[in-house]
Amino acid sequence: MTALPQPMPATRPDAPDDAGAVAMRQASQGGEKGEKGEAGLTDNAALQTREARAVAIKNIAARSRTVGRNATNDADSVPSPCISLCRVDARTQWCDGCFRTIDEISQWSRLDAAGKRRVWQTIGQRAGQVGAALAARPL
Repeated sequence: MTALPQPMPATRPDAPDDAGAVAMRQASQGGEKGEKGEAGLTDNAALQTREARAVAIKNIAARSRTVGRNATNDADSVPSPCISLCRVDARTQWCDGCFRTIDEISQWSRLDAAGKRRVWQTIGQRAGQVGAALAARPL
């Protein structure tokens, strides 16, 4: 029986199209045929997903540092962390793509520049935690 491909998340025009986001979207659709492992993914897909996740974590952490350095008082100048990979982790309650909580996502458009930079700082910290945990996990 052939599995149907998972639908791709809608891409927002202002979402960054960095390598980590692209790789995460591609890996989330599965990999080559093989033994099913963690989360029902083939070994190849699980490895691709893990590698893509590592790249995405590094990219979002780097974006977090950049946003902090480019501080202005204009809320519109602070970019959204969304990479159009919207899926909330049941354990952490953070979006897998941008590391924000549902509350942070829903309040984003109402935050001033300082509030948005605080969220970005928190995202950087969360990305570091997730990256460390991912690196510590055996393949």
